[in-house]
Amino acid sequence: MRISALFFLLICVVAASAQTLPVSPQRAYQLLTPQDTLMIEMSPDGEQTIRHTVRKGHTLYALGKYYGVSQEILYYHNPVVRNAPLSLGQQLKIPIPTRAIKRLKDSEFDKKHYIPVCYRVQKGETVYRIARTYFNTTPQLFSVHNPQIKNNAISPGDVVLIGWISVYGLTNVKPKYTGEFAPALEASDRLGEKYLAHSITRTEHHENGIAFWQHKTNSPVRAKLYCSHNKAPENSIVKITNPMNNRTIFARVIGRVSTDVHGYTVKVVVSPDVARVLGAIDPKFHVKITYLK
Repeated sequence: MRISALFFLLICVVAASAQTLPVSPQRAYQLLTPQDTLMIEMSPDGEQTIRHTVRKGHTLYALGKYYGVSQEILYYHNPVVRNAPLSLGQQLKIPIPTRAIKRLKDSEFDKKHYIPVCYRVQKGETVYRIARTYFNTTPQLFSVHNPQIKNNAISPGDVVLIGWISVYGLTNVKPKYTGEFAPALEASDRLGEKYLAHSITRTEHHENGIAFWQHKTNSPVRAKLYCSHNKAPENSIVKITNPMNNRTIFARVIGRVSTDVHGYTVKVVVSPDVARVLGAIDPKFHVKITYLK
């Protein structure tokens, strides 16, 4: 009887403990723990990435599942891993979508199940810029997460809390794009967001014409989205559409079209990445161009 009673007590304890643990089909991809901290970085074009340190058992497949990114995106940000195995301690650059970061501690929040996501303040940055421009949150919520910051006074080097991701990663956050063009399409989305922001204070102009590109290149599609155009301001963003297939991409203007080289019929000279995402086959093809002034 005594043994039976002890056995029954043991079963109850185990059952109670099991109820406190999350049930997740992604448990196999729990590559980090709540004791880890992810430091997020911002690229000049607004892309958010973290640095992941490779540990024993980490594979590209597991990393892709854990962070919800495609193999093409991992290769794009880390070209060395395309033809070489991962090594312990290796630092990999991995994009993190803003929508994947948990911002609020709701009634179900348990810090044992989440990993902090932090950002290191750079020179010239303000609370408003970090909150609004970078991470699509509010200065008020930023202050709640960082009570140590008084009167929005931050300095370069300060580490601030942005939010959290699940210890099970971003498996449920599906990649927006997959395939050969994924890096270029994600870069186009970031340029498109800037274009939309600028359109509030500028006038939109439309133009039809011929686009030209160096069509003999065989290099993989990356995310070099640039063009030359004679009407859009330099360093501005233009929207280019191929009317044959309705594909659209955004590109940054880096120069002017040389009439000595291309004559007056070519309205825009695009990078190979822009042309290939637009589905161009010939060196010259018709496009619709939208730009802001």
